[in-house]
Amino acid sequence: MNKGKIIKIIEDTAYIGYEDGSLKEIAIKSCDFEPTIGDYVEVYGDIVIRVEDSKESTTVKKHKSRKSKIKPILIALVVIVLSISAYFIMNQITTSQNTSSSSKSSTSSSKSSSSSSSQESSSSSTKSSISGLVPKSLLTIDDEERMDKQKYTSSFDYDKWIHDELPRYMKIRVSGEAVQVKDSEDKGTVIQIVSNELGSGYGEPIAVFIPNGYLSRVIVEGDKLVLYGKTYGVLQTTKDNSVILRPFMIAYLHETDN
Repeated sequence: MNKGKIIKIIEDTAYIGYEDGSLKEIAIKSCDFEPTIGDYVEVYGDIVIRVEDSKESTTVKKHKSRKSKIKPILIALVVIVLSISAYFIMNQITTSQNTSSSSKSSTSSSKSSSSSSSQESSSSSTKSSISGLVPKSLLTIDDEERMDKQKYTSSFDYDKWIHDELPRYMKIRVSGEAVQVKDSEDKGTVIQIVSNELGSGYGEPIAVFIPNGYLSRVIVEGDKLVLYGKTYGVLQTTKDNSVILRPFMIAYLHETDN
């Protein structure tokens, strides 16, 4: 018997660290519970059992302390990257304007082309970052499991979700109005809804990823939807040098909420 702690989860594999510094990989399907980072477990061969640990509260406090120290560093890195990008973009625009200054028409065309290229590049970067968050194992689901609506719960704590304290892979049902529909990506479609269910999350935004093959109809802004899927932590984006967090879910079934 070995007692350890789950220190990392990648797709369908969890990594358990032991006090002697060793590391063990286990398949998530070997667990009789929804594993989360920080869980203390006992390993019996291929069987994994979650246990309570008196050190857990101390560990959580240390973890939160580290997170509070790391967050300003991450924000600073984002600001530096954005500043460098802005410098090169401005330099490119200046060069383009100097080259095409002999003709107003040529200058206008160059600016339009540069703007279009910049927007396309920005859109591509956003697509890649969001698509990259979704592991391959979550892009599909057994059809019988997908259609069993009784297994999805609409009871959840929004505050825990937005703080990434809600278990991942939790089957959930949410309803709300689509306020943003992004261009379709190579793996699926990203939308943002505002919850219209009474409770802790009423009026709050939720980011939703619908994998290819599960979008039964075109979704437009203003659509009122009921979505069924699994929680997957939070989605982090940046806007005007600010970090924005949204509860994130993968939806495999959606209906119009009349």
